[in-house]
Parts: sequence; C-alpha cells; structure tokens
Amino acid sequence: MVNVCALAVLGLAVPLGYIGHHLRNVMIQSNCGHCDVGDYSGEGDEDNSKAWKSYADRIRDWKEQKLPGWDLAVSGPGSKAEHVRPFIDWLGNYIRDHNVTSVVDVSCGHWPSGWQQAVDWHGVDYTGIDITPENIEEDNQFFKDNAASKFGLKSAHFQVGDLTKPLPKADLLITKDTLIHIPNWAILEFMDHNVKSCPAKFKDILFVHDRPPEWKFQWGGVPLIRRLVHNWDIKKFSSFHEIDVRVSPFHLDAENLFDYSTSSHADGSPTNPKVVQHHVPQC
Repeated sequence: MVNVCALAVLGLAVPLGYIGHHLRNVMIQSNCGHCDVGDYSGEGDEDNSKAWKSYADRIRDWKEQKLPGWDLAVSGPGSKAEHVRPFIDWLGNYIRDHNVTSVVDVSCGHWPSGWQQAVDWHGVDYTGIDITPENIEEDNQFFKDNAASKFGLKSAHFQVGDLTKPLPKADLLITKDTLIHIPNWAILEFMDHNVKSCPAKFKDILFVHDRPPEWKFQWGGVPLIRRLVHNWDIKKFSSFHEIDVRVSPFHLDAENLFDYSTSSHADGSPTNPKVVQHHVPQC
C-alpha cells in the first residue's frame, strides 16, 4: 500500500514539477537568452528621439551602395521585399478581402528600399508615420518621383511622428517590426493612445513582429494561463525583444492570423519566426 501511494505521489509530482518550472519560465521577464535584455546594457538609447540615428547613416550607406545585398533595406533585412514575400502576398489579400480603404503604417520606414513597394494596396489612402525625419524626407521624395498609383495606392502621405502619441484615424493600422524595438512601458503608451482609445481610431489593427519561442508563445492562447505569462522587456529603444500582445502586460484579445519566417543572415536561411496578430478595438 505504501509503495502504491509513493508511486502515486511521484506520478503527480513529476508532471506538476514540470508545469511549475514551465510556468516560472514564462512568467520571468528577463530570461531571454537571444534578446537584447540582460542587464539592459545593450545597444540603443533610453531616449526615443535619439535611438534611431543609425538609420540616417544607413540611408547614406544605401545611397552610396555600401550595404550588402542581403541587408539592402535601410530598415534591416526584415524589410527587404524578397525576405518577406509570404507576408506581402498575404497582406494584399487581406486588404482586398476586408475592403480596406485607408491605412496608417507605423513605423513606415524607408519606402525606397523597403517591402511596401511590393504590396498590392488595392486603392487605399495610405499614411506612413516614422520617428526618423530622414526616412520621411526620403519617402516624400520617392513619391515625388513615383505616382502613388504605381503601387496600387489612391494617395500616399508621410509625416514624422511618435507611435506613443495619438495617431490619425484609418480603417486599418499596421505596425510591423516596431514594437520589438521599444520597451514595454512605451508599448503600453502606444496602446493607451491608439489601441484602447475610445472612440476607436481603427476598425482593425495588425501587429506584425518576431514571436517568442513555441514553449512560451503557446500559452498566449490559454485564457487563464496567459494572464500569468510575461513578455520579455528591454530598457533601451532600438534594442530587441519578441512580442505576444495577448500576454502581460498588454492583455489584448488578439488572433494569430498568419505565420512566416524571415532571415537575418547572409545565406538567407529563415531563422526569425514572425506572426501577424489581429486585434479589433473595443470600447
């Protein structure tokens, strides 16, 4: 009898111990070995307005053809059209199928070298917002030299702006590969001003970014446990962490619509799992 009880206790202890260890890991905000978190001493800047100065240097290098072919997009390899072709095709279909007529894209980055040129925008009015003045200067000049209709746009407007401040209204808000480079507190400010504001500014929001590993990401779909799961955090703007908007501290009701992978390597191997998370603002 004693042996049976011991076996029963052991049988419960092992899975419970595993679950406890697993939950502890997903609740910690600073245990990402591949993120730029650690002691918060990585690259970047605690001042949002100063953190993106390197993009001005990359624009100069791009103009002088000094960027390597695999990293030719000013905003990084994840913005090169051939690296994100599955997403480009998916987004064009989404805009068509949902009758989207206007889009705000933040951060819009550098159109002359970026992925947006390859999208079929299906006649939307497009507003691109970026915190880097040099990007906006380049984008405005690009559309002086190219008609918006060339890219399936009804109109294209660009402005310098900070996503932590109120954004203009549109049918659809797209934020691609931006939240992964800003601290959680700033993401919360962005959400307070633009995602959770009432009346709602957008009919739909698409968050596009690197996602956490499966052992962590899977819990975002579990109603009770996702309240305990924490996103990894960073201190400095332009550092890096992966995002799941469904878990703490954001707690958005979001649906994962599309998965794809990009590459940050010269050989083009797909090493960065990405996700498109869809949220419908509710007041």
